[in-house]
This record gives sequence, C-alpha cells and structure tokens, in this order.
Amino acid sequence: MKKITTREDLEMEIYGCLDSAVIDYGNYIIATWVHCFNGIVTEIYKMIETPEETGLGRCECKISLRARKEGGFEDNGHALEWALNKIK
Repeated sequence: MKKITTREDLEMEIYGCLDSAVIDYGNYIIATWVHCFNGIVTEIYKMIETPEETGLGRCECKISLRARKEGGFEDNGHALEWALNKIK
C-alpha cells in the first residue's frame, strides 16, 4: 500500500469527483470522494516531509498512504469519522 504523493497532486487526482474533500488533520491528510463503482472512497495519508525540513509549502511536501477503504460508508461524514478514528 506504499503510495507516495503530495497533497497538491492528490487534490488534482480527485478534482471533479463527486463530494470530494482533502482535509489536513495535524500531520495527516484525509481524502474522501464518491467513486462511480465503489461508493465513497476514503484514504489516510501521513506527512513524510515537513515545510520546515524542505522549505516547501505544506501542499508540496511528500505524503504516504497509510489506510484506504472503499464503500461501506453512509456518507462522507461517516467516512471522515472512520478516518479520524483510525488516526487516534
């Protein structure tokens, strides 16, 4: 499940998807969107670089995929709840 990307690239990847959101939560980034066939998809990323280390903006720092779940959510609110509980 090792996917390395940036918040900026992640936003561009899901741009235009129904009900998409990319949310910062401490050193984590949560992405959620509606996929045509899989229902609501939610991913949790953790920052592996920081702006202090790189001199880049937060959206340009590398992030690593930590968890992903497809479907089984009633709505995006429940998907975010799942992600926040996984982070704790």
